[in-house]
Amino acid sequence: MAKRAKKSNNYFTKITELGILAYNRVQDNAILREKIYRRFIYPAFMKLSENLINKMKPAYIDSSFLDLQADIVTYLTERLNKFNPNAGKAYSYYTRTTFNYIIAENQKAYSKLKSDK
Repeated sequence: MAKRAKKSNNYFTKITELGILAYNRVQDNAILREKIYRRFIYPAFMKLSENLINKMKPAYIDSSFLDLQADIVTYLTERLNKFNPNAGKAYSYYTRTTFNYIIAENQKAYSKLKSDK
């Protein structure tokens, strides 16, 4: 019996990075952009946000896990066009962007909590 190739557990792959580049390249074709986004980018953004929320465990953000995850994916989607492939990998850029977003939102929530007391 032949051995099966191991399935990769990586969610943000080279294909995801190529999808982001393709998404940014086809500015005039909305249907193709939507297909690229749904097939290659959205699943990676969902998993990235899930992993970082679980890792950081923001204590002061008063929204559900799914709401925070949706907010992060929306935030990352708004920044798809800001990725510069000459500056580094997409994974690094979007991971750092997500970290910064969660930290900022947690600080805003903490400030709001302190001002309400």
